[in-house]
Amino acid sequence: MKIIIAGAYAIGSYLAKLLSRNNQDITLIDQNAEKLEKLQRDYDLLALEQSPTSPKALREANVQDCDLFIAVTPDETANLTCCTMAHALGARKTVAKIDNAEYAEPINVVFQADGHRQHHLSGDAGCQRHHQRTEDVVGQTALGCARRSARHAGH
Repeated sequence: MKIIIAGAYAIGSYLAKLLSRNNQDITLIDQNAEKLEKLQRDYDLLALEQSPTSPKALREANVQDCDLFIAVTPDETANLTCCTMAHALGARKTVAKIDNAEYAEPINVVFQADGHRQHHLSGDAGCQRHHQRTEDVVGQTALGCARRSARHAGH
């Protein structure tokens, strides 16, 4: 499975490590060269030192061929922006880490207008619902660990 992760912070780094160990095709996009170099040196993944909200960076990452695009930067606006662009460029599924519970409410289905559902990882009580929907994509273990990692990282 081709997976692109935007954000080499706690959650993104953890997912990249875990999924690369499971022989997934991982591309990690971030602007922090130090984090990327260490992860690329220690794990089997492609690291791109660029902004995940850059259409050029998404094209270089071959987002049009990805099965799953995960945006887990600390900036929820950037996460929503790059997921929207990834979908427009052809990503099959997108997942965004959000902190504002309002985005997860069923009444706010603005990201479902064309039948494509974007899933959001959030810290609210509705979070379980969104994790459950994505378990078949990246596996229960990865998201369960990401949840624990997010709690420990303060996200």
